[in-house]
Amino acid sequence: MTCTDSNPISRGPRQHPFYVDRGWNREEAVIVRAPASMKAGQSRPAISTKSVIGNLILTCMPQADESFECSRAFVVRRNRWPASEQANIRAMFDKIVEADRTTAAFQQPEEDGAGR
Repeated sequence: MTCTDSNPISRGPRQHPFYVDRGWNREEAVIVRAPASMKAGQSRPAISTKSVIGNLILTCMPQADESFECSRAFVVRRNRWPASEQANIRAMFDKIVEADRTTAAFQQPEEDGAGR
């Protein structure tokens, strides 16, 4: 699955517009299986972010077989945006970096009669 590990939009002042010559529509899904004798932990809430150029939705849901199914959809429209939108676009990418650091946790199942 694609992960953005740093924000590609600089903090420095921008003078040129943002261009997207070809729109993006990237949808990805991955299934993460639990190691032997483990079960899926609690899922995190879906993460969603958007800006003037596009949006991202990331979800990780536990499945009946103790795996997680994570899906990531990132859509960016073809267009041109003024440099004044830099803060809006940068904020979206900050949230994408945070979302892409999401983890799926597994845990030991509780045994019947534990603590007796």
